[in-house]
Amino acid sequence: MKPNHKIALLVSLPFAGLLLILAILSVYLFFENSSLSENLRNNVSTVNSLNSQLADAHTEISELNSDLQSTSNELAETKFILSNTSEELDKTRDALLQASSELNDTHLQLEEATELLDETKTEFLQLKTELYGIEESINDSVQWFSDNAFLPSIPLLNGFFSRTTSKCIENNQLNMGCVPFVMEDRLNFRYLFENPDRLYSIIDMVDHEGGDCEDFSLFFKAYLNTLRKDYPDIKLEAWDRSPGEQYVVYEKSGTSWYYEATPHDLGSLDDFTPYVICYNTAYYDGINRQGHCIVALSRNELLTGNDMTKLNGAPAFEPQNGMFMGTVGTNFYICAEGETGCDNDLNSIVFVISDDDLYQFIDSKWRYYKDYQRTTSEMRMNIDNMIETLD
Repeated sequence: MKPNHKIALLVSLPFAGLLLILAILSVYLFFENSSLSENLRNNVSTVNSLNSQLADAHTEISELNSDLQSTSNELAETKFILSNTSEELDKTRDALLQASSELNDTHLQLEEATELLDETKTEFLQLKTELYGIEESINDSVQWFSDNAFLPSIPLLNGFFSRTTSKCIENNQLNMGCVPFVMEDRLNFRYLFENPDRLYSIIDMVDHEGGDCEDFSLFFKAYLNTLRKDYPDIKLEAWDRSPGEQYVVYEKSGTSWYYEATPHDLGSLDDFTPYVICYNTAYYDGINRQGHCIVALSRNELLTGNDMTKLNGAPAFEPQNGMFMGTVGTNFYICAEGETGCDNDLNSIVFVISDDDLYQFIDSKWRYYKDYQRTTSEMRMNIDNMIETLD
């Protein structure tokens, strides 16, 4: 240890000097103590200030720790949400891929549907064109019957008509058995077997000099319609078979043609509308019916298939000889709409020819051109609406 110089000085100096030294030392110590106290106070104040700052720092750190914990919790929650969002995103991505695939399929289907739509529209237009053709054919058919409802005004038929009025009418009464004789005499008409069977127009019948039963019936119907224009109230007389009685139907050059028959009064032509009716007769091959056509005189006008039963009560005659054949509803059966099997029955009427149409009983229903005309017109309008919808 180093020697203490201050203590050594005290020992060597005299006591008075010692006191002075002590006094000086006391003053020194006083001032030194004051300085230390001041430093201490400053240090304490600094420490207090630092402690306050430290407390503030602790508080701020505590708040920051709290914020950090909240942020950490939020971050954890965000990570959880992000994780779920990632899963949802994966699902959405998968769904999007699937939707994209389905969309591509839909595009392909749409393209196919568009192509099919164009093809359908083309088919509709073709069908519409075909319907126009069918309508035109039907209109031509309807017009054909209208054109053959009266005798055409040609010299040969005009001469035939004049001959009937002079040879077949007496006392305003037409002997209908006389007319076929004039047809043969003036027009050289005879019965013709047709294969295949067809319906001659009046002009065709004149050109072929005859026809079969439906041709004779169509001709006689046209004759009666033409006769009515000049003789509206003329009486019509057919004949019934009556053995032993002579019923004269035609005379020429002193020769008389007659049937063993008696007259059968039918009534006034003005009360009737003539129709060609065709009905079933016997089987000709064991399977199919043979048919025959005659003329019926109806007091009712037939306009639709539902009117066919209005033929009941109409007298009918054979246009090839003028013989009374019976009455519709008694001797001939008119099939009613919806009736099944009727078209195969004996004496059932299966065809009716009017002045502007042809009616045929098919599948339990009366079919006729004007009905087809209406149906095709409706179909064409429906097709126009569908084409408009496609556009």
